[in-house]
Amino acid sequence: MRRRCGFFWRSSAGEWRTEKCRARRARLFMQNARLQKNGRKRTEIMKKLMAQIAKFGVVGVICFFIDFGVYTVLNIVFRAASFDQICSWYYLISQFFSFIISMVVNYILSFKYVFKRRDDMSKRREFMIFFILSVIGLMINEIVLYIGMDFVYEKWTWLHNAMGTGLAETLFKCFATGVVMVYNFISRKICLEDH
Repeated sequence: MRRRCGFFWRSSAGEWRTEKCRARRARLFMQNARLQKNGRKRTEIMKKLMAQIAKFGVVGVICFFIDFGVYTVLNIVFRAASFDQICSWYYLISQFFSFIISMVVNYILSFKYVFKRRDDMSKRREFMIFFILSVIGLMINEIVLYIGMDFVYEKWTWLHNAMGTGLAETLFKCFATGVVMVYNFISRKICLEDH
């Protein structure tokens, strides 16, 4: 039995408690229940996001090997044909073609395995946005590669003496690819995926 006495009440066990304390416990219980529910939702969202990032990573690795393979083969061909003597930016031309080929493969794989298509967007518009985002990625890639090769590698004599041109091209290509991979995931998630 409870006996009320102003703001206080006495339980059957003889404890004195305030009504405010009881109301506060009820509020805390409800907040805790909401937080647990929101926590489960956040956990599910994070699991989905991590799975999506993993899929994007696999697609990115596949496209990286395509991009890197075409880039390397074209650089070897250009050097063998002495095109590097005619045009000192031959590696940028190689990068352009390798990036375009890997972009088309990336588009196909991304929308097959990684991102959900938006119902309110036609495939033509989707590809155009994908293409524009990829061109921005290509510009970022070219700028990073240009800065790496023409400013860092060529100007730092100790680096130039420490490694050959092929190794420098490879290292700066890998760095540029990492920068563009982060840009690609964020921009495609924001602009192209169905939310």
